Amino acid sequence: MILYSRPLRNALVEVLRSAREELLIAAPYIKECEAKWVCDELAARASSNGCRLKVLTDIRSDSVLGGSLELEALAVFGQRRSSAQLVSLPRLHAKVYVADDRRALVSSSNLTPSGLDFNFEYGVGLDESALVRQVKGDLEAYAQLGSVLSKA
Repeated sequence: MILYSRPLRNALVEVLRSAREELLIAAPYIKECEAKWVCDELAARASSNGCRLKVLTDIRSDSVLGGSLELEALAVFGQRRSSAQLVSLPRLHAKVYVADDRRALVSSSNLTPSGLDFNFEYGVGLDESALVRQVKGDLEAYAQLGSVLSKA
């Protein structure tokens, strides 16, 4: 277990670089620039090019209208990662990033520049496979309660 304080971008980089088969992101607020950054990080490594992406978020009108969740970010994931699955889960508040069974970051940080670079955030990194599998299983169970979005 590793504790992370601000900024949390470096902690997320470690998760992204660990992903080989699947990257699971749970964040209610996502900005387009960060979606592009995640896709760029995955594309930069040949070992991650076939990596599936699953994104759980909460598509609420007030989040979209207020600019906290940018629909363009979801479009980026759908366009740049052919295997992307986008799930809308009402009342999602978790901010969790999981790479395979290798590494997880459970944090207070949304996938936004403020959350990753500027806010006073905190996170716990996990690299023990049993704990990572448990976190991933819990998020997969959450995803079953949500609605899978079409790429259109």
